[in-house]
Amino acid sequence: MLLDVSPLSRYRDYRLLFIGQLISFLGTMVSYMAVPYQVYALTHSNAWVGALGLVQLGPVVAFGLLGGTYADRINRRKLLLVSESLMALLIGGLFVNSLLPEPSVIAVFVLVALLQSVTGFHRPAMEALTQKLVAAEDYAAVGALSSFRSSSGMIVGPMLGGLLIAAFGISGAYLADALSFFAALVCLARM
Repeated sequence: MLLDVSPLSRYRDYRLLFIGQLISFLGTMVSYMAVPYQVYALTHSNAWVGALGLVQLGPVVAFGLLGGTYADRINRRKLLLVSESLMALLIGGLFVNSLLPEPSVIAVFVLVALLQSVTGFHRPAMEALTQKLVAAEDYAAVGALSSFRSSSGMIVGPMLGGLLIAAFGISGAYLADALSFFAALVCLARM
């Protein structure tokens, strides 16, 4: 069975959202590779890397519930623009921290917790907006495309992250993620 890509050609705004979110998700997966790598490089402790998972889980669960409520009540496109902008700023904070002579592990944890909080608002808004951009008969194809975007991002993003870290260090990985948010913002603004 082949992937039905027809919604990408039929719906301009959906195509912009898909492309922007694909690029943004690739960047996010680069950072998901870079953050634990940096924490381990700074602490040489598996326990600190494990604690990072707890710091990520709590906010995404708590704010995911709130994000769904807000996605139903306010303009989803504006919510995505604000969320993407905040996530870009937070990744920018990780980038700046990584440039310091002695990067702060606490700053990494705080920035990651804030990033996951914003992600909790972002995801429900994106999913709800997607359903408004396409006709109901294309929901199955859009679901398959969304799954493809996620799967390919989860495979290619960390690989790209490893290559970026090897070539440009942690700072290069964070910079790539920040630029991916810029690409997503451009796509959202054009919708």
